[in-house]
Formats: sequence, C-alpha cells, structure tokens
Amino acid sequence: IDMVNQRVTDLDRFVGDIIDHSRNSRMAIVQEVVDFDKLIDNVFAKLKYIEGADQISLIKALKIHEFATDLSRLTVILTNMMSNAIKYADIEKPEQWIKVSSEHKASSIVLTIEDNGIGIDDTHRGQIFEMFYRASDRSDGSGLGLYIVHEAVHKLKGTISVSSSLKNGTKFTITLPVY
Repeated sequence: IDMVNQRVTDLDRFVGDIIDHSRNSRMAIVQEVVDFDKLIDNVFAKLKYIEGADQISLIKALKIHEFATDLSRLTVILTNMMSNAIKYADIEKPEQWIKVSSEHKASSIVLTIEDNGIGIDDTHRGQIFEMFYRASDRSDGSGLGLYIVHEAVHKLKGTISVSSSLKNGTKFTITLPVY
C-alpha cells in the first residue's frame, strides 16, 4: 500500500508539472498586483506535506511587499523553488531554513530564494535548468521543476541565476521587469 501511495504521489506530481509547463507555454501573461508576503506564506503552507518541511524555518526579508506580475506563474516559480529547498535540506544541520527576499532595483524586482541545504555540485550547475535533468541521487522528481521555473521566468521576460556550494546551500536570484 505504501508503494502504491508513493507511485500515485509521484504520478500526481508529474502530471502537475506537465500541466504547469503546458499552461506556461500557451497562456498569456496576466498582470496583477501580488501581495508577495501573503503568497510566500500560502506556498509554504501548501508544502508542509513534504517530509521534513516541519523542520525548516521560513525567513522573509522583504523590502517590497507588493508588485505587479503574473500571479499564476509566480506561484509556480515559488512552489518549485521552495519545494526543492525542502527536499534538499541538509538534515545534519541543527537549523534548516529557507530565506525569501525581495527588493526593487532600477526598473526590476529582484527576488532571491536561498537555503542552507545540501547545495549543488559545480559539475551540475550548468544543466539544472534542462528538461528532465536531476542533479542529485536524492531526487525522486521528474526533473521538470527547475525547467518549468526557467521557462516561467523567461516568459515573464526575466532572468534567473544560481550560486551554490556543496554543504552550504543554494541561492537563486530572479530578476523580473517592473510593469
């Protein structure tokens, strides 16, 4: 029964990823004012079902709380980024955390999602945004999460970059234009 439950969960996640990818590629951008603080809390609450999520602290360092963007795509981006931070947490550390930051720079909003998890090895960093690529043997996902994030950021005419160090964590920086 446990195996069946796990397979159903895996298939559900895979179907969800395919739907997110399909929506991103065909839906027009819908600009609306987003309460980023509230969105972060909602996404984090929905991820509490992931094993180990209850051990991770959420830190918010928001210099900007509201901005206009596509809420659907931003939700997909945050959900994938924060779920990865939970899945790849370093359970050997006494304190595990995810830090989400926002600030306004020139004509852009800069969002960062940072964690103190296991990190990403340099040999994988150039490929993590590729479809079906999995950089860790701890991964039980489809390899679509970061690909979908990359495509959603690109659709919003933004950029995404990553810096990471094994055993020290990962930081993703997303820059989106201000509308």
